[in-house]
Amino acid sequence: MLTQRQLTETIIQIRDEFLTRGEVSCVEEINHGLCADFATLVWERVGKPEPFIFSDDALGAEEYRHTFIVFRGRFYDAEAPEGVAEWEHLPVYGRQWMPWDQIVADNPEWFDRGGEVK
Repeated sequence: MLTQRQLTETIIQIRDEFLTRGEVSCVEEINHGLCADFATLVWERVGKPEPFIFSDDALGAEEYRHTFIVFRGRFYDAEAPEGVAEWEHLPVYGRQWMPWDQIVADNPEWFDRGGEVK
């Protein structure tokens, strides 16, 4: 049975693979065009549990289309490997409405001292 810790570890492993292979230059780039591929790869690696992958258009988002993972009531993507309580709190959505520095300042629990996602 999949645990939240196993999911988090898988997300971190796969995002590191994207970076190592040079598919992206930073984690944020995964969520700008590769989010569906990323979520699908995570889903496959953790054994294809159901339900698991969601798109925000199913939840009523109007401005930005994003694919993410929902597991045990938390929302995950490449930038939020620990998950967040509300899908709107995924960092990708904050960038749509406010500067990155403001997101980091407002959410210190999500970032290390250099502004990188924990």
